Amino acid sequence: PEKKVAWRSQLNDIADEAIAELALIDPDLEFQKAYYMDHSSLRLALESLIKAGCETILYQSINSALYTDFEDYGRTLPLLHKLANHRALIVMADQLGNQAVYREAYFQMLRDRLLEIESEKSVLVILSCHGHPFKKETQDQRAPLYRKPLEEGIRSILSERSGSWELIWSFDEYADHYWDKRDQRIETFEAYRKAIDEGFDYVIELPTEFAAENTDLMIFHAIKKFKAFRSYNFLDPVPYPDWGKPLVRRFQEGKTIGIYNGTPVGAYRKYIVQAVVNSISTLLE
Repeated sequence: PEKKVAWRSQLNDIADEAIAELALIDPDLEFQKAYYMDHSSLRLALESLIKAGCETILYQSINSALYTDFEDYGRTLPLLHKLANHRALIVMADQLGNQAVYREAYFQMLRDRLLEIESEKSVLVILSCHGHPFKKETQDQRAPLYRKPLEEGIRSILSERSGSWELIWSFDEYADHYWDKRDQRIETFEAYRKAIDEGFDYVIELPTEFAAENTDLMIFHAIKKFKAFRSYNFLDPVPYPDWGKPLVRRFQEGKTIGIYNGTPVGAYRKYIVQAVVNSISTLLE
């Protein structure tokens, strides 16, 4: 309805707040923001830094908790090396999901959501991922550095409840029969249906790989997974007037209330910002 998507604005908030904190650590640092899939944007940012006299350039992606061959290792990093052409040393900071404080954003989001639910009610928590179609992906080797401690923290929070609970990982994309013929992954749609079919009182989804709300989450992935609820109509508008709060969406099927909990924006952004600061400041040391 607003004819706008929050993605770029919410990521800019992360970048601007991280830059402000890093500038206090070292006032001589130079900063440039760039769009990582935009060749021209990366070139302009790099040329600006080299012109300012930078001999070492640190690259940090802030849009996702995990790096991939498709975007980061296999595209952006080689491109930056090519654009620098030996005029500056290029160093890629690590994926943000490796920072403990990044995971704290999701812990706090879940704690706040559970405060609204009676402790004796049964809850299934879905930790959803984007997914990829590749047989070999460096992300699969490095994702456990983020996902394993994230899962342990979520389990710890749920164990404090008196009601029954379950935790499941799912994939919004590439988990259907066409892409996953061996049935090794669970679609987010399937995870929602599991909660409905088994009679959970609540099912809460935490999308774990995006730091802001985008068209994948709001529209494309939603069309596939929310069809688990008969009340969902993919033609319905998706209002999101306040980008200072997570986009929470609610559905109901039988006794099961489904809650899409949104991304860690607004009050939860501080954890993502601190993860950026920690990641870069470690390299500066």
